[in-house]
Formats: sequence, structure tokens, C-alpha cells
Amino acid sequence: MRIYFILFLSIILHTSLSHASTSAQEYKVSGRILDQSSGEPLAFATVSIHDKNTGTLITGTITQDQGTFEFNVQPGSYFIEVKFISYISQTIDVQVTNANVDLKSIALSSDSKQLEEVVIKGQKDQFEFSLDKKTFNVSENISNIGKNASDILDNIPSVQVDIEGNVSLRGNDNVTILINGKPSGMVGISSQAALKQLQGSMIERIEVITNPSARYDAAGTGGIINIILKEDAEKGFNGSFGIDVGYPALASPNASINYRSGKFNFFASAGLRYSEYTGYGKSYSTYFEPDSTFSTDSDRKHGGSSMSQNYRLGTDFFINDYNKLTLTGIFNTSDEENETRLIYQDIAQDVMINTSNRLDKEGEDDNLTEISLNYEKKFAQEDRVLTFYGQYRDNNELEKSDIQQVSLNDADLYQRVRNDEGENNILLQTDYIHPINEQSKFEVGLRTTIRKTKNNYLIEQQDGAVWTTLPRFSNDFSYHENIYAGYAIYGNKIGQVSFQLGARVETTDIQTVLTSENLDDTSDKNYTNFFPSAHFTYEFSPEQNIQLSYSRRLRRPGFRDLNPISSYSDNRNFRIGNPDLDPELTDSYEIGFLQNWEKSSFYGGVYYNHTNDEIERLSFTSTEPDEEGVIYSKLYNLATEDAYGLEFNVSKDFTDWMSMNGSFNFYRRITSGEAEGQTFDADARSYSARVNSKFNLPGDIDFQANLNYRGPQNNTQGKRLAFYTVDLGFTRDILNNNGTLTASVQDLFNTRKYRSEQYDDGFKSISEFQRRSRQFTLSFVYRLNQKKEREPRDKGNKGPTQGNNTDGDLN
Repeated sequence: MRIYFILFLSIILHTSLSHASTSAQEYKVSGRILDQSSGEPLAFATVSIHDKNTGTLITGTITQDQGTFEFNVQPGSYFIEVKFISYISQTIDVQVTNANVDLKSIALSSDSKQLEEVVIKGQKDQFEFSLDKKTFNVSENISNIGKNASDILDNIPSVQVDIEGNVSLRGNDNVTILINGKPSGMVGISSQAALKQLQGSMIERIEVITNPSARYDAAGTGGIINIILKEDAEKGFNGSFGIDVGYPALASPNASINYRSGKFNFFASAGLRYSEYTGYGKSYSTYFEPDSTFSTDSDRKHGGSSMSQNYRLGTDFFINDYNKLTLTGIFNTSDEENETRLIYQDIAQDVMINTSNRLDKEGEDDNLTEISLNYEKKFAQEDRVLTFYGQYRDNNELEKSDIQQVSLNDADLYQRVRNDEGENNILLQTDYIHPINEQSKFEVGLRTTIRKTKNNYLIEQQDGAVWTTLPRFSNDFSYHENIYAGYAIYGNKIGQVSFQLGARVETTDIQTVLTSENLDDTSDKNYTNFFPSAHFTYEFSPEQNIQLSYSRRLRRPGFRDLNPISSYSDNRNFRIGNPDLDPELTDSYEIGFLQNWEKSSFYGGVYYNHTNDEIERLSFTSTEPDEEGVIYSKLYNLATEDAYGLEFNVSKDFTDWMSMNGSFNFYRRITSGEAEGQTFDADARSYSARVNSKFNLPGDIDFQANLNYRGPQNNTQGKRLAFYTVDLGFTRDILNNNGTLTASVQDLFNTRKYRSEQYDDGFKSISEFQRRSRQFTLSFVYRLNQKKEREPRDKGNKGPTQGNNTDGDLN
């Protein structure tokens, strides 16, 4: 910092005094700074020119993109000093007579000692809290080795992933999931399936934004989860190569490379993943018919294998100091083979009256192509930025099932299912940030999204040698969605108070077309909504502040929510959509307090959400005469929901070899409304806790243990019971710290089991489900021209991040 301060003063003095000595002729001294080993130009190297006789600094500068510099000086004797971090400094004598002096190329060699000091720095905290968002550096968590995105999210505080892979935040399942701050096909048409295919080795960190500002798309009443992928822009060639193996069968090689030269930065990553899984489910249900009562005891075993491929490549083109263009392509494919066996035993008056055995063999192929182009223009004014972003993506999913059902009293069934889904999406967005002064700024932006989704669902049943269509469960469904949005934000800081006020307007145009054998129905929904937001921060001290925030959010029914047909794997339990759903609107309020100490930190927050036209999934027994014991689970708009809760996060370094962080979240949801002639009022309470401990053991071994506990939760038709999980991991650097070996176990005690109770006037049910059993993983990573940022033994606590910025920028 000292050299930059001296240079700054010398430039000012040189400029102010130059007018006093214009009588003497000045000549140009120029040159170019290069890396001695690669020959690449070194931008931003510090070059200063001094009087040789007195050593006085005349002036200084910083090299340009091509490593060039120049000075204008009067004739005399000088020396030039060149400095650049991690390089050996050079001093060159210069004699200026009556001509310009071209020093040509000046090569700097790397300072290996200084370089080592630069790269060995503190490891990122596993989680960082600012009052607008929470950042979880999941790549630093040993227990995440070998996991996919769905598994990692289930280990994030206040985030839950249910038995079907649906993600919820603070008990709200309407969450917007972004990749690098933008919508992406990497979360797929169905985020549940796509998140299982997104490999954890590609993820750098996850940001959780519970109360987003007007800058962000208004969708997601629960908030935003932003998944940040790994990338590198260091000069030269570098990369990492790794492989994960495990039991049950897991093999996942992956690689990431980066090459930066001159105005271009090229990056690419690739990952393959083969995995096998097993799980089970069981339930006992009792049905109350008008004339009888009977029960069903069911047993479910499922398993399968999956092969997925993930590729990401792109380039940054640094046009000049103020303009950058980035082109990125993402290509994903996956192939799954799944098998589910369901055994039903029907019981009446304690006597088994029927048994059916249903076997579903399913194959699923997914493909994604995504191309994005981003242009960023900076200005001479600091923090003034204009960006344009365009994205095109194409997703396709094809599921085929062969089903065989053998029953004791009923005829055998042979059925086949074909589910063909596809989505095309175009996103255009522009954002402009204009600082008014050091404390205030103004932002505006426009965004257009054009989305077309198709779903062709066909179920056929064999009748002798002929396959006939089941018209009740077969249809063609298309969903067209156009969203036009604009926003404006103003932020300022006055004394100890900083604030940000914003407003967003979105116009939504949706058309659905449902075609089946007996139906041809078109529905149009058009609506415009206004979404204000406000964030206020009061800073008591640099280590202590408090924030109050408000935003309005929206849940648009998606195509799966509106589609009447969803799945036919289990012909006694159907999850279906509702074409008549309306959007729900939520007003969110939150107040949080953040305190940092030298080796510990604390965050506490209180939140409240009020929702109108709340969307809830309810279950009813079928009224069809030939469907006794069949349950339909359907989405409905209820009247209102009020949800509030408390959240705490604490971190502490107890010693130089042990640290711990923990979180606790309690929430309560009060729901009221009517559906199908019944009243559904519920007062649901639940809580969750998470503790993460790290130990630096002898022999340079790091050990980590994670404990997650999820308390019981009641809902409109029952309750989910509590469960806990424990993950462990050991890691050690090898091969002169160029490689890392990690061993981990996920769900050590095999306790990640979802148990629930469900009841209605027509039935009651108790169930237990395990998506997959415990996983043992061994991982190896080798870094090429990279040094691991290893945590010093006496690191001390950095605590949660702070700042006056009251909103994270995903753009």
C-alpha cells in the first residue's frame, strides 16, 4: 500500500508542478514488462522512475493490458524500478539525452519464496453471514465429498429436501434455485431430478437469500438459493483433476482447467458420475368407506443406477480495461435405470383378502443444452456498470416404464408409460448501476423471459395382443409463459444508517393447452403485479449491526402444478396438478442482528411472512366405484397463511485446532381455507438444528463431523416425525500438497428416514421412507499449477462478513 500511496502523491505533485517547468523539452521513456518464463505481458505491474543522483521519486505508473508503460521526463540520469507481486523486482538505469528512450521488453522472474507466502493463506470460513444473505462455502466441507447438489442442499441450515427431492426453505417449498445468479437448465425442468445429477465437485458455494430485493425475479415466496459453480481466472494454465469412488457403487471422475493469456481466459470443466442406490418404503393405511372399513399394508423396495455427464466450457474476452464479453456453454446428459417393487396386502376384519405385487422398470434419458452470452461495460467512475445478458436453453426428458402387476384375486396387468417432456427458454436481461457518490447509488434493469414447455403423457395397457390407451391418465399438455419485468433501486448511507429502496413490476402472460381423448381445453391467465422492497441497516460499530428488511414475493403455478397428470408408478397413490390454480402472493418481513468478536460470531433473526391464496397439497380418497383404497394428492388454493420464526447461527474457535459452528431454526405456520367442501385449518410448528465441528489432528489430518436434527412438524392433514443424521470426514494433503485424499461417510447411522402420519375423513396412514442408504466415499484431487489454500493452525476467527451493502448482487 505504501508504494501506491507514494505513487499517488508523486503523480499529483508531478501534474501540479509540470506547468512551472514547461520551458525544458521532455522526452518519452517507454517499455514493456513480461513474464520471463512464459513471455506473457504483465498487466498492473508497478513502474516508477527516480532521479539517479538523489533517489527522488519523479513519477510512477501501472502497466496496461499488454504490459506497456511510458513516462515523459526532461533530459537527465534516472533509474526505473519495476515491482510486481510474487516476482523479483528489477532496477534499470536510464540516460535521457535529446531523444526518446525505448527500453523494449523487461522480463521479470518469479520469486518462489514470495509466491509460496502468497498462496498459503487462510481457508474460507465454511459459512459467512451478512444481513442480506448467507453464504455456505460447501467446497470446504469435507463431508460434501462425493455428494450431488440435492444432498448438499439438505445439509444447509434452514434448507430441507424431502423424500421426493423437493427443496424448501424455512418450511416453504416455493424456492427459486439459480446457477451463478441466473436461471439455468442445470436445475432442469424438474429441479428434483436435475439437482441429483448436478455433481457436488462443480459447486464452490451456495448463497441463501431469504428476503431478496427488487433486483431479483419475484418468483419464490420462500426466497432464493443461488448455487455458485467453481471457476478460475488466474494467468497461465492451471486446473484440478479428481475422482470419487464409494459404496454403494459410486465412480465419479472430474476435471477443471483454466488458461488465461492476454485478452482471453478459457475455462472448461467436465464430470462423469456413475452411481447405484437402494432404498425402501412401507406404510399402513386404513380406509373408511360408507359401508365398510378395510386396511392396506404396503411394502416398497426401490433401487437403480444412474450415469450422468456434465460439461461446461467458455471464454472471457477482455476487450479493454472497461469492456468484457463472456460466452459460456453447458451440456448435460444423463441415463437412469430404476426399479420399484410394490407389494400391497389388503386386510378386512383382520383377514387378508387380496395381495398384489407391482413391478415398475423405468428408464429415463435427460439432455440439456444451454448457451449464454454476457457483456459487461465498466466506466471510469468506480462501480458504474452496464451489463447485457442473453441465454438460450433446451431441456428434454424422456421416461419409459414397463409395469407388471400380479394380484391374488384380480387379473394380471401389463402396462407401459411414456412421458416426454421438453422445454425451450429464452432470457434477455440488462442491468445498470450508477453511483451517485461514495455513499449512494441508483440501479435500473429490464428482463424478458419466454418459456415453452410440453408434456406428452401416454399410458397403455395390454389387452390380449393389443395395447390400448388409458384415456383418463393420458394427455398432451403444453405451457407457454412470457414474463416482462422492470425494476429500480435507490440506496444511500447517512451516518450510521444505510438503506435501499426498490420496486419491481412484472407482467405475466400464461397459456395452457390440455388435449386428451375427451377434452380439448385452453386456458389463459394474465396478471400484472407490483413488488416493493426495503432494506435498512444500522451500524453500531464495525463489529455490530442490525437490519430490517421487507419484500413482496410471488408463486406462479408452474406447468407441473397445472398439469392434471403427474405419475403412474403407483396406481394407488397419484400426485396430480390443478389447472385452476391462481398465483399466491407473500409479504415477507425480517429483522436480524449480527455481532462479531475476535474468535466467534453470532447472528440472530426474526421473520414473518403473510401469504394470500396459499397453495397447499391435499390428499383425498377416490370417489370412483372401482378405485377403493386409491388416494389422489392435488394442489389447491387455500385462503391465507401466516408464518413466523426464529433463526440463530453461532461460530467459535475454541483452540487453534478446534472450531465449531451451529444453527437453530424454529418456525410456525398457521394456515386456513377450504377445499372440496372441507375446512383445512392448521397450526404447524417445527424446528431444526445443525452442528458442524472441525479438528486439526496430528499428521496434518483434518477431521470434520456434521450433525443435523429435524424436529417433528404437523400440517393440514397430519405430521412428519423427527429424524437426525451424522456425517463424518477425514482429509490429508499428499504429493507435496498438490494432492488431497479424503475419506467420508454420509448418514453414518443410516437414520435419514422420513416418517409421517396422514389422515382425513376418508383415511389415515402411517408411512416410512428412505430414499437411499448410507454412503462411503473415498476421494482424490490433484491440483496442477494450483496451491491449496490451507488453513493455518492459529488462524483465529474471521467471523461473518459485514458491510453496508444491504443486498447481494447475483448479476
